[in-house]
Amino acid sequence: MSAAGKAIFDTNVFVDYARRGGHADLIERAPHTVYLSAVVRMELLAGADTPRTRRVVASVLDDFVALKRVVAPTAGVFERAGALLQMLRAAGEDVRRASFVNDLLIALTAREIGATVFTADRDFARLRDVVGFELEILR
Repeated sequence: MSAAGKAIFDTNVFVDYARRGGHADLIERAPHTVYLSAVVRMELLAGADTPRTRRVVASVLDDFVALKRVVAPTAGVFERAGALLQMLRAAGEDVRRASFVNDLLIALTAREIGATVFTADRDFARLRDVVGFELEILR
């Protein structure tokens, strides 16, 4: 990805960084402009179950808000997601898991703004074939 590229980090990237410093190079010295998906924001807030994690999450979220780099799914993204969910369900996919729907919204939002999704979640590889977005699977 070029230095001028855009990126969206999936929830697991932030969680891994907070828990054990995983992906530190990516997060601390990102050579691209990082945006926070509103869906990732929701997942981080939902998972912040201790006072310490709530403080850490609030600090990260505040930084993205201050930089005006929080991106939310648009009405068009939701329409496309509905059509894709219907298509996938007709093809036999189980589309009922909230995490699957969230991943789809993250992928569609990334495509809309021209960003690469960085994640350790291999489920995104399946979505890449359907949605057509840039993806970097992390170890």
